[in-house]
Amino acid sequence: LPNLSRNFTSYIFTLAGVADVSAARVQQTRVAPVPTSGFSVGAGNGRTNYTSIDGGENDSGVGSLRVRNLSIEAVQEFQVNRNAFSAEYGFTAGTAVNVVTRGGQNAFHGSGYLFYRTEKTAARDPLNTTGLKAYERRLSPGFTVGGPLVRNRAFFFSSLEAVKYDIGR
Repeated sequence: LPNLSRNFTSYIFTLAGVADVSAARVQQTRVAPVPTSGFSVGAGNGRTNYTSIDGGENDSGVGSLRVRNLSIEAVQEFQVNRNAFSAEYGFTAGTAVNVVTRGGQNAFHGSGYLFYRTEKTAARDPLNTTGLKAYERRLSPGFTVGGPLVRNRAFFFSSLEAVKYDIGR
């Protein structure tokens, strides 16, 4: 799926009943920003979500994520458990999200990519009534590589993604 932010947690917004928790702060400026996971499932506040990567805890203790910059090319799948989940997700009263990363195989494989966006390739902001587009340039090159360390026993997988983002202020 296309992902403009290149953030791995953006894929959770494709599910029904998921909202961005920053909307409340936009509407009410006196609301103090509190660390959250960034998303609300089923009208929760975003602080009770539990996010793990390959089963390991990815929560800083106050609802915000420890690892925020995992390359989306390294993500194999998302597991979203809204309720009635097993005891391994006992750290939460909200939603449990597990991100499963890709792994190596018996054959060497890899990929290279370049995500590029400018104001010339993007639509004008609908709230911009001047008709002029603001300067924007986003460049995200990256690569993935994986393969065997010991055939049929040990594998490796690595991913690297850089971000260069310039916008007019």
